[in-house]
Amino acid sequence: MKKLAWALPVLSLLVVLFWGILWWPYTVDDSYITYRYSLNTAKGLGAVFNPGERVEGYSSPLWMVVLALTTWAGLDPVPVSKVLGLGAALALVWIFGAALRRWGVEPWIAGFAMLWLATTPTLHVYSSSGMETLWFALAVAAAALLPAGTAAPGARAWWIGIGIVTVPLLRPEGILVAGLLTLLWVIQYRSHEARLALLAAWLVLAGWFVWRFSYYGAWLPNTFVAKPSPIIRTFAGGHLGFGAFKLFDSLRDNLLPALAEQGGTLALFLVLAALALKREVGALWSAALAAAAGTFFVVYARSDWMLGFRFAIPFAAPFLFLAALGADGLRERMRGPKGRGLGLLAAACVSWWCVWSTIQTGEYLSRHGQGTVNTAMNAEVYERIGKWLGENSRPGDRLLAYEVGAVAYASGIYIIDQHGLITPDVARIVQWAEGDYREIRIGKDRQTMDRIVEYCAAQRPEWFLLRTIRPLAVAPGGPVPAGIAMDAMQNAVLDKIGDSMVFAEAFQMRPDSPHWKDDRYLLLRRRDAAGG
Repeated sequence: MKKLAWALPVLSLLVVLFWGILWWPYTVDDSYITYRYSLNTAKGLGAVFNPGERVEGYSSPLWMVVLALTTWAGLDPVPVSKVLGLGAALALVWIFGAALRRWGVEPWIAGFAMLWLATTPTLHVYSSSGMETLWFALAVAAAALLPAGTAAPGARAWWIGIGIVTVPLLRPEGILVAGLLTLLWVIQYRSHEARLALLAAWLVLAGWFVWRFSYYGAWLPNTFVAKPSPIIRTFAGGHLGFGAFKLFDSLRDNLLPALAEQGGTLALFLVLAALALKREVGALWSAALAAAAGTFFVVYARSDWMLGFRFAIPFAAPFLFLAALGADGLRERMRGPKGRGLGLLAAACVSWWCVWSTIQTGEYLSRHGQGTVNTAMNAEVYERIGKWLGENSRPGDRLLAYEVGAVAYASGIYIIDQHGLITPDVARIVQWAEGDYREIRIGKDRQTMDRIVEYCAAQRPEWFLLRTIRPLAVAPGGPVPAGIAMDAMQNAVLDKIGDSMVFAEAFQMRPDSPHWKDDRYLLLRRRDAAGG
């Protein structure tokens, strides 16, 4: 067991590093949204996507500021964000193990728990994706697991204040974690230092919210309008029966798969054991509240198009922390041959699950290589499109598109976003739609789709980016046939503005794969907007 006590933590870190390097070539398109905000901030244009338009289309203020500072210093935000993300993934696993050891968990159990967390597929997908996901996960783990184990009141107060401020500034849902932990710490820690830290932290957050409202005119990011919770939307609209159905859908499509990725039945059994057997552990209740906040948000959030469970992974560490406490509690109460047998069985189950998770990560990576995941999980084609636009568009040109991150970052062009992430008028149309965005795109929610189409057509964009899987035999400057786009909404836009547009350039999704030769993005140009 002593050898396992040091070998498992080292193996855990090596696993994270190994997969982070393999995932390095893939950058999620949404990351480039933050890069563009950071670039404009570094240039002195303000925290805006389109210069002159104050819309909060990013989800992590602190991440955006950090990347703006590095961009201002002359560093490329793409590799910087990947290095920071992978570093956060490594730090997350290390802090997780350190917290378990601090609370007296048997070293070999802590080591297996670290490996359990380190082999989680979603952690690998986002460790070097360019997104803030792993920094948010690190902040949640640090805030929930570290302060309770700090003996000195001054050091504890310092951790409490940093945690309360950092978690909400890394992701909007962090406010749930901060609020629940604040209630716990007010009850648990009656020291003057802790209460001063809490007060100072919430004053900082209040200042941030006031600044956000004064700058953007909204209390929450625009993404909460463009991607509304189907549960809140249906209940608020008075459709109680439909809302209950959406709640069931969210449990089935979001919560249960995310729980399954963490070991499902075994993990939940151990969590319940911790709650029953480890009442004296101070970090138990802060971990439980953080996991509960994550559970609520995973149920609340809409189904995500991205690979893995990025909304759930930030709350995996508190959840598995409870599972490790449960395993340690069972060990304490079942000493002797039965206890050793149970320990070996638990170790075998965790080892099997780590192997299965590794296979799942490999399957994710294979799907990336084959191009069978959502195209925005790999921004390479959008970078190519953006560079071409940067060379061929004119100042003041505007592009209508779905995937707006890398195209906008690489080109600098003004964006009209069909999803509404950085176009509030579209977001407000989506906010109270009957269907989710996929249903809107395919025309199932025809009324909402038609409203978005009318808005987009009225903007008269100089460029229009659409995706097709149909063969195309049109020379540059020629008209594009109707119905060529992959989804109903883009075909409806083409019906509205097709007569004014001509074909400009095609970009194959996977140039190295003849099997996907017809899977392309097409750039259309307005007839009277001859490119530079």
